[in-house]
Amino acid sequence: MFDRLVVNLAGRRKRHLTVHRQSKHLRVVGGFFVEHIEFILKGTRIGVASLTGGATSILVSYLKTKGLQHPRDFNMVIISGGTPARLTALESGAIAAGILGIPFGDMAIDRGLNKLGDTTEVISHYQFNAVNVSPAWAERNRSTVVKFIKAHIRSLRWIYESPDQTADFLAKELGVKPPYGKVGAEYYIRN
Repeated sequence: MFDRLVVNLAGRRKRHLTVHRQSKHLRVVGGFFVEHIEFILKGTRIGVASLTGGATSILVSYLKTKGLQHPRDFNMVIISGGTPARLTALESGAIAAGILGIPFGDMAIDRGLNKLGDTTEVISHYQFNAVNVSPAWAERNRSTVVKFIKAHIRSLRWIYESPDQTADFLAKELGVKPPYGKVGAEYYIRN
């Protein structure tokens, strides 16, 4: 699940802003006190994978609870290439904020970007991924569907029964360092 909202504060009074989480609330502390992120993100470009997808819906819902509405308060910019590309766009300053999935949100924070909050504050449970099939196709291809379901179950069992191997596999597939593969695997297994 995408659950980290990360911002690049470069050029936005960075030396006067400190962002941290206290309990489940976000506070910006510095030359002035603000309880909402609207003053940081107002008028900025926020990177998304698409204008209408699931992660974008979650992001828009999250920002709405913080007093921000699209398109009035911010622009959404499509960043092709998934979460790694949004992280790169954040680091380069091409976008001011973006929603990043685990482990990329952790990587961003470790690289010095600022965490503004977790979407789980607003939407605690969200079925992000699903496998869908046309009933008509499934009827015509029953043996293929059964094979797929069995393979899917075997892969899920492997994930839960082999967390260390899962972490190694995830790190390799995502092209991240092993500790981040472990973070991703642990999050998936836990949730």
